[in-house]
Amino acid sequence: MQDTRFDLRPATPDDLDDVFDLFAEIQAIHATAEPEFFRQPEKDDLFRAFFGRNFENPDHRLVLACVDGTPVGYVQFMMGTQPKDVFRSEGRLAYINQLVVTERYRRTGCATLLIAHVRQEAEQQSIPLLGIDFWSFNGTARACFERNGFKVNQEIMWRRI
Repeated sequence: MQDTRFDLRPATPDDLDDVFDLFAEIQAIHATAEPEFFRQPEKDDLFRAFFGRNFENPDHRLVLACVDGTPVGYVQFMMGTQPKDVFRSEGRLAYINQLVVTERYRRTGCATLLIAHVRQEAEQQSIPLLGIDFWSFNGTARACFERNGFKVNQEIMWRRI
């Protein structure tokens, strides 16, 4: 599948069923690995509200990666200004909230293409920082993000009681 050609396009509200199918695949993995943090996927009002904001807020975006017109991955991200607060200075940044590629198309360059898309949009807006996060159990995601130039900047630890 090395010669797979992905077409990127902005998602529309009509794509939410396809987005849910992709989301559910990844969400189920997270819910199984860390049930204290994640719930099993549901196509409910919370799902619709989370993804619906991409169509209402110009700072939020949802871009699909398609093969022959069928969505096989997506990136959900925001671009905007981080306001100054007691800890941080004001600054423009981009942040990938979710990056999903269906299992069949992992390790084919799809995630790299989606990251490059976000990076290009950030560069066009003179945004100097692009962030992403992942859960420690997901070594595949970590390796992908490291290959794409991301470095760990912050770590959070939890303890079971």
